[in-house]
Amino acid sequence: MNILLSIVIPIYKVEQYIEKCLNSIYGQIIDLPVEVVLVNDGTPDKSMDIAQKFVNNRTVVVEQENQGLSAARNNGMKASHGEYVWFVDSDDWIADGAIGKLCKYIEDLKSEVFVLGIKAFDEKNTPIDSFHPIAPVDSIKTLTGAEWILTPHFERGPMQIFIIQRHFLEINHLEFVKGLLHEDLEFAPKMLVKAHRVTYIPENVYCYLIRSKGSITSTVNPKRFTDLFFILKEHETLLSSLSNPKLRKAMETSQWMLLRTLIFYLKVQNYKGMNLCDSHHASLVRKVAFRSAIVASKGTYKIKFLLTGLYPNIYRYIRW
Repeated sequence: MNILLSIVIPIYKVEQYIEKCLNSIYGQIIDLPVEVVLVNDGTPDKSMDIAQKFVNNRTVVVEQENQGLSAARNNGMKASHGEYVWFVDSDDWIADGAIGKLCKYIEDLKSEVFVLGIKAFDEKNTPIDSFHPIAPVDSIKTLTGAEWILTPHFERGPMQIFIIQRHFLEINHLEFVKGLLHEDLEFAPKMLVKAHRVTYIPENVYCYLIRSKGSITSTVNPKRFTDLFFILKEHETLLSSLSNPKLRKAMETSQWMLLRTLIFYLKVQNYKGMNLCDSHHASLVRKVAFRSAIVASKGTYKIKFLLTGLYPNIYRYIRW
């Protein structure tokens, strides 16, 4: 059987979640051209003991020392055989009957990237109504990746909302940056600006767990700031290499949203010794902020970015 879809699942310290995740997948793929790639990221708990109960001839198991989510995804992708790759987190699950529907969409539409609807749940399995939709459309729609970035309210993550053609990933040398926090924010824009066909499927098939403990907003970690700034610099380098006006506008839009995210975490976490006036940060922050004042979609953000460009540390006194 030719494999249409490879579901790549990194595994690390998820023994209380992994069985639900794998049950939701293996129960659907018996007669489908789908494989599951389990990447053991050196987990020290019983997660892999639970996962081994599901291993069959449609499973690829990858063993690695603990290297983090990005490396696990990269190695899982390299070990996969499917025409398409779907990165699924091991504490999430897939809605009943969804994988068969997705395979039909993939076979019929053959886009480079598919974008999926998502449902968010808390740890009591209660839907979280405040979770925003992926895109403001209620029917199948295909655009270029740049056009999607420019669509109001379009979400660039989490990475699990994307099903990606493996050949497209390979020819564009797309990988996750190892050891990086917010790796989805780094990966998604550089992927989307290279995609000619990105199809949105308006079905909430991915069930995303919002953990109450250890979330990125509740855990103080200065590396989040330094990594977000690294992404801002990397994307600015990518932007400078683009000549197509639409691609440039898409990356400029992505940059203003990324700068807003960086300021949000810096403000919420109040990292000591870190600010936007640092000599290593100020020139790029001002450059992106002034440009963002032009490309931002809302007048309030235009004013905030203009003030940030003039006085970078004014973020402390502005609601973001």
